[in-house]
Amino acid sequence: MAFRTQALVCALLSWSAITAAELRYPVRHDHWLKSGEGTLEIHENGVRFHESNNRKHRWNWRWADIQQLKLSPRTIWVLTYEDVRLKLGQDRRHRFDLTGSGDFQDVWRLLRGRAEVRLVAALADTEAEVLWRVPVKLVRRFGGIQGLLLATTHGLTFQADLPAHSRTWLWPDLDSVARTGPAMLTVTTYERSLADYGSLKSFAFQLREPLPEDRFHRLWLQVQRQHGLKLLTDDTERSNVQ
Repeated sequence: MAFRTQALVCALLSWSAITAAELRYPVRHDHWLKSGEGTLEIHENGVRFHESNNRKHRWNWRWADIQQLKLSPRTIWVLTYEDVRLKLGQDRRHRFDLTGSGDFQDVWRLLRGRAEVRLVAALADTEAEVLWRVPVKLVRRFGGIQGLLLATTHGLTFQADLPAHSRTWLWPDLDSVARTGPAMLTVTTYERSLADYGSLKSFAFQLREPLPEDRFHRLWLQVQRQHGLKLLTDDTERSNVQ
């Protein structure tokens, strides 16, 4: 019992250190023709970047300045509201790649669940409790990507065999889930699609094993509850999405 209490205290202290401090990373910033190295800082109020040898490439974005922050284990993309004239008014996007060891997992821990941060997690959450899992194939225009779709206490995770294509969605990140065929499940999210100004992006999964009807029903209920759906008999109160 004492050991468990000590472990919990250590975990809380570690979390406090993450939330209280700025996270600083050595990164490479992609330019149109080449790239430059500098320091990326993530903090409670936004994102800063200072390129070492180019004063023009120094930015300080508050969360209100960022349309979307996409996070993968070793790459961060910052999508701003600034138009790029040479790209017919497309919104400007900055890419930052880690140059040192490690990953951006602490950024995920710092920002997840914060309503003011439009976060896309292109990684698999390995810390949440898994309620169930089903092998799937993510259908893409050319081919597909295999992996596992996991329902967790926090939301849904696609754990891709190719880690760069993984996703983690907390419950508020999901717009809807739907059966679109006998062995198809479509997950529609609030991820900003560059080809769609409706601010929704869908992921179609082929189910490699059957998903029981009651399990899908509870999943659907959990997503709908995020939009304020109230039911007289809401079994998600008892069993969540198990």
